[in-house]
Order: sequence, then structure tokens, then C-alpha cells
Amino acid sequence: MSALICYGFLAYLLVPKMPSRGWKWAVGIAALLIVLFDGFSRVFQGNHYLTDVLAGYALGIAWAGLVYTVIERIFIKKEELQNVKEK
Repeated sequence: MSALICYGFLAYLLVPKMPSRGWKWAVGIAALLIVLFDGFSRVFQGNHYLTDVLAGYALGIAWAGLVYTVIERIFIKKEELQNVKEK
């Protein structure tokens, strides 16, 4: 869960800053592969069951989606307020 949130947020911040579509895909795929490898390694080493890892992915996706939605709404409201003040 923490790997998904950490690398997902890193990709969320980096992708809009990338100059080309190829780099955006590279960052997204790299983040995805790191998260998948982290889960695989935990199952492979016997630290967690597969269901634990899948539940962590599900909770991480849900939490990240909630946080990203809140972030977007806060920044959209701030931008709207600034546009109203400028007019």
C-alpha cells in the first residue's frame, strides 16, 4: 500500500512536467513496475500472502484516488478564486 501511494504520487507529480508523451509513459510504466515488483518480492520472500498484497493494492488505489481528488478540488477552487479576483 505504501509503495503504491509513494510511487503513484511521485508519478502524479512528475507526469505533467514531462516534455513529451514518451517520457510521460516511461514515468508511468516505471512507477507501475516498481509497485508490482515490490508486491511480488513480498510474496516471493514469504513476508505476505498474495491476498495481503492485493488488498494493499486495493486500499492504496482507493486512498490515492481520494487524496488526488481532494488535491485537484483544492487547487481548482484556488485557481477559480484567483481568476475571479483578477477580473
